[in-house]
Amino acid sequence: QSYPAYAEASRPFGLSIAGLRKRLNPGEAVLFIQPVGEDIYSFAVSSESQAWNKSALSRQELDRLVTLVRCRIDRDNCPVALPDDRLFDPQIANRLYQLLIKPVLPGLGDAQTLYTVTSGSLSGIPLGLLVTDYDSAKSPTDELAGLAALPWLAQRYALASLPSVSSLRAYDSVKTQHSVAFAGVGDPGARPQSARAG
Repeated sequence: QSYPAYAEASRPFGLSIAGLRKRLNPGEAVLFIQPVGEDIYSFAVSSESQAWNKSALSRQELDRLVTLVRCRIDRDNCPVALPDDRLFDPQIANRLYQLLIKPVLPGLGDAQTLYTVTSGSLSGIPLGLLVTDYDSAKSPTDELAGLAALPWLAQRYALASLPSVSSLRAYDSVKTQHSVAFAGVGDPGARPQSARAG
């Protein structure tokens, strides 16, 4: 009651698809991954398309896979024993991508910027860590070279994490209050050119 705007923005599914599309600029899309009971649902919406999918992944298996991904990058807080000392496990990161994101790719259209909304254990890792394609037989024997060659989700999209889909409403007031015709960044270390009379 005290902060109705915050309550409205933080509520999942607070926007209709039409209302969501109105707030998306060209080249933008929203990816929403939501556990519901034991099931996992993925939704994708862009200005021209939409898609949804119920994953074959159970919530328990999702939690397990996310834990294994997170443990590779945060070993000090890992609750399980890892089977080896690899820096990262691209096979698991690719499996999460294949089961959660790939089925709804048609809904993302030609987006370059992707707003992501996740909850549950999945919110504990950045989606940019997911790997869009992986073949262990073609992976280099040198681990660092192999990691450098991986196609990360973060290379495909500029990713922005949102607390909820309806938080896109916050941009409405920003758009009406601020209008910037031009913004530029120069080289602060460059020497100024002397003005010539002409």
